[in-house]
Amino acid sequence: MWEACVQTRRSTSMLRGLNFRIARRKYQVILLLIVIFGSLVLVLRGAVPQRNATQVEGTSYVQSVDAWSFGPEVWSDNLTGQTPWQVYPDNGTQGSLTFSSHSLNLTGFFFGSSHSEAVNIYRRPINVSLNDNPIAVATVDVSKGIHYGMRFSGVEPGNIPFQAWYETSPLQHI
Repeated sequence: MWEACVQTRRSTSMLRGLNFRIARRKYQVILLLIVIFGSLVLVLRGAVPQRNATQVEGTSYVQSVDAWSFGPEVWSDNLTGQTPWQVYPDNGTQGSLTFSSHSLNLTGFFFGSSHSEAVNIYRRPINVSLNDNPIAVATVDVSKGIHYGMRFSGVEPGNIPFQAWYETSPLQHI
């Protein structure tokens, strides 16, 4: 009985030693793999061609480059309130204009509706020929959630009105 007990203890201690050696061997293999892959990254850095970007020479595709200057100013408003800006609210809305520091301030009052509402402002008349391809520049600051659009209209010879904007224009609803 004493021999059986001693053999069991030897078997148990041998298993513990074997488990320790296997665990230590796993850590050695993992450490070796880390060193190998780390050295590959350092050695091969920049040696493998990149395939995620392509540079194309595009000058042969350019047909023309056009440039123009703004030319002389054909119309301006100093926004001091001396010009005839007008407010046109939609049904159920109100709007008011104030001028300060060369700025036009439009305040719109919306009383809760299930459909879109607007307050419009107009400046009439502005005598600018559209045949000269004028460029309009406006700086607009709006509150969060407010959308705005700019529309241009005119009068043709013979006093015939026309719209100089279209529904899908980038100026339609910004």
